[in-house]
This record gives sequence, structure tokens and C-alpha cells, in this order.
Amino acid sequence: MAATDPGPALEDLAVSEDAAADSVDSSAPEDTQGEDLAEAEDVTPDVEAPPVYVPPPPSPAEGRGFLIARGALHVHNLYSHDACDGTVDEDPKNDVCHAQFREQVCTSGLDFVFMTDHPSNMSGEEDFTRLLYFNEALGDTLVKNAAGDPIANVMHCPESIAGPPRDVVLTVGFEGTHTMPLGLQGHLEPRSLEKVSLEDTTPESERQAVVDAIHEKGGIVAIAHSEEEELSAATIAGLPIDAMEQYNMHANFNVVLATEIQRVFALQPFLDGAPDAPPGDLALLAMLDAFPEAAIEKWYAVSSIRPITGVIGSDVHQNVTTDGYCTPGGEYEALCDSLVELYPALVAALKKGGPLLLSDGKRIDSYERVFRWLHNRVLVQERTAPAIIEALRLGRTTSVFPLFGELDGFDFHAEIGDQILEMGSSVALASSPKLVVSTPKPYPTPWAAFTLEEAPLAEIDTRILGFDATGAKIMDTTVTSVGGGGGPTTVTPDMAGRYHVEISIRPKHEAKALRGQADLASKTYRWLMSNPVYITP
Repeated sequence: MAATDPGPALEDLAVSEDAAADSVDSSAPEDTQGEDLAEAEDVTPDVEAPPVYVPPPPSPAEGRGFLIARGALHVHNLYSHDACDGTVDEDPKNDVCHAQFREQVCTSGLDFVFMTDHPSNMSGEEDFTRLLYFNEALGDTLVKNAAGDPIANVMHCPESIAGPPRDVVLTVGFEGTHTMPLGLQGHLEPRSLEKVSLEDTTPESERQAVVDAIHEKGGIVAIAHSEEEELSAATIAGLPIDAMEQYNMHANFNVVLATEIQRVFALQPFLDGAPDAPPGDLALLAMLDAFPEAAIEKWYAVSSIRPITGVIGSDVHQNVTTDGYCTPGGEYEALCDSLVELYPALVAALKKGGPLLLSDGKRIDSYERVFRWLHNRVLVQERTAPAIIEALRLGRTTSVFPLFGELDGFDFHAEIGDQILEMGSSVALASSPKLVVSTPKPYPTPWAAFTLEEAPLAEIDTRILGFDATGAKIMDTTVTSVGGGGGPTTVTPDMAGRYHVEISIRPKHEAKALRGQADLASKTYRWLMSNPVYITP
């Protein structure tokens, strides 16, 4: 989650005291959360044992020879000027931030992290081993290609809250202006191409040159911040770009700041020091329903014209701070004092400055938290860099918000008789393909705040969407389930187009964990966005 400036002026946050009071007020003495969820609330927290990792049941795709690789992309650390609270030039703080990064990669349940640092900070590093964050002393394994060039770093993570020992694959990429190559096997040639933007105003010859250079270095050409207006669907569709963001964490934050700034006050109940606070990771629910639609709608448009993989971008920098808002003697100190009765924990955090800490004592934008909030779930033959890159290129991936639970039983594919075609495949309409979708059940993980007994309370909408080559919607079928699971849903398309699945959830299985904020469990959030199956004329 990027934060290249301290954020909006506090008068923007103030809105009015009435608007602030209309948002979540954890200090109110009366229960205003609704009778239907009142019994699920737990106002007296129990002392619970640390969560124990229990592996979820195997995915249906595993029966077809696939493994699930969970990973983050659009990630910044030591080679990004605005990462680590903007301290990339201060080596002692870098060491601390990078140590946190390594530790939290291991405790987040990931199998891969595709780094996307900034070219200006990477320019002095000719050796890819440094850009891969390789550390032989810590036991890392450097992976090389047939030419002997380093292409990946494998971190060997010890047993942790995320489960037994696991390997996590790191690769090199970068984020320029919308240009976000993933899994590079070397610097672009010439290096000046790293500065080329893929936005509409860039000459087409330059855009084509940078796309070709990325492919020559074995990388995926991906688009960062698809939601922004200076990059049109027509431009993306007109180039051999492999992937684009359906969602970006920073974009979600910007939607809240631009349209519903009072939601900032809804963080009060989740903050360090707030009474009876829910688990910190659930703070995402205060803003996730304000989904930035522009990026996913642009992906709908591009993927209707030609195949392109949709991915979910973490955009994590660990750099969100509250310095300058309400510090003593500051411009907004009096305003903060007027809000302290309703929002004591929030005002205390704003006066203190620094990172915003949630109820678990960890910062809101830690690597661990953002990695647990969202990930790409890729079908691979093996969890290696080349296999993951190839699966992403083919579109065998779903974008997931795992704070609602692991996807027990999810599956989406096409069938022609006994033949199964995975996401990203193309199949002729004349062959009478069927689309098969299995609705998942939420399965608890150490960072999804519910038990197996509570999982059946979740209300799940499985939506099959189809668009023709003009972008017109040709299918919109929704199956609603309480608890998920059950038999697969099969539909038979009667028109050529691209078809994918989106699963939304009303997380009533997390109402108890939400405590006084149980009303958030009745809202609808996206849980999963699959990639399409393409049905050709």
C-alpha cells in the first residue's frame, strides 16, 4: 500500500462531527448492530490458545495433477525509494525493514513473491543476486537458468504460524509508470527502456519496444494500476501485454479517501488500545466493500477483445504513517481534541504519529498483513519460478482475499465430454463446451478469524459472468449458498465470448470475531475473481 505523501489534510478527514458520529462508534453504550447478529457478538474476549495450522483439504485441481501456489506480486522493499517509511537511504533502518520483510514472507503462507521495485533505485545494481534479495548466510538457494544467469531466489522458511517449513520463490521485476514486468531473467536492454511508460500518450513504437524487451528477458508484461485513466483498454488490448491488475490495494485506499473519507473513523474499533477490539486483520472490512471498480471493468473490456490474465496487486511498501496530523502544536491539534471522546484510540494514534498500529500491535500496512489480505492462487505443475510464470501467462490463476478463509473445494473449468480445459484455455463453441463451477466452503486458517463450526454461517454468491467481443454482457448467473460446498454448477454457453467466475461473501461466520463491529459481517465483499475460459466462434 503506497503512501508517497502523508495523506489528505485533516480537514478532509473531519467532514463534520455528525458524519464522523454516523460511522462506527465503539464507545456507544447501546447495541446498534442488529438483532440477527447480536447472539454472535462476544463482548467478553476469551483467552485463546495460539492458532494451530491445519492444512485445508486438497483442491479439486490437485486431482488433475496441479499444485496450488499462493503468491504476492507488486511488492516493494529495499530498492524502492518510498518503501520502508521512505528510509531506503538509511542503511540501519533498511536492515530492520528487510529483516521484517523476510520474516513476514515466511509467516504469511505464501509460495512466491514477485518483487517490483523502482528502476531508479535498481539502476546501480548490475548483479541480479542483490535484486533477488539472495542471502547465502541465511540459507537461501540461488536459482540460475541454462545460461547461468540468476533468475530466482528460494527462501527456505522454518515452521511458523503459516504451517510446516516451506520454500518461497522470489523473482525480480519493477514498477515504472504502469509498466510492471514480472519474473525477469536480466535487465532490459537498453536499460533506458525501464523508464518507458505504457500509458496512452507514449509513442506506440516505444511501448512496443519495452514490451518486446521484457519478453526477451523471459518476463511477463503486466500492467500496474489498471484503474488509472491515462491507460485505456484499447491501448492495453493493442499490445501483447500478458497481465493486468484487477485490483490494487492502494487503489482501494484511494477510493475511500476520494469518496467516503468518513470510513477512516471506522478504523477506531480495530486500533491498538481500543476496548474489546476485533482481530486487526479484519480492519480491511472497513473499506473492502468500497471496491475500486475501474480496474476490473477495464479488465472485462480488454479480456473481451483478447486473452489477458487478471491479477491482484498487493502494492505493499510498509510506509503508511500518520506523522503531522495531530501532533502537539500542529495545525489540527484542536480538531483532534474535539474528536477524542468518540475516537480515543484513533486520536491517540494521530497525535503519536508513526505507523498506525492495529489491535495485534502490528502496523496496518505490514508485509505480513497485506500478504494475508490478498494473494494470487496459481495452478502449477511445480512450485518453481518458471512454472509459476508460465501458469500466470496462461491465466491459470484466481485473485483471492483469504481473510475470509481458504477456498475449500473451489473449482472452475470447461469440459468437452471427458476432456477438462483449465482457466485460460480457448475452446470452440461448436464443440458444445460446458462450464463447471464448484462453490467453496470457507476453511479456517491462522489469520482467518473463525472456526470450522462457524464456517457454515457464511453466505456465498457464486456468479458466472460472460462477455462477447464487444464487451456486452452475455451471461450473468448467480448461485447463492449458505455455507458453500454442495455439488458443482454446470452451465452451457450458447454464445462465443469469455466467461469467468466471481465469488462474493457475506462473512457472517466472522461475526463473533468482529465483536461490536458485527454489522460488517452482513455486508457483501468480493472473495474471489477467476480468470476466464475463452469460447471462440
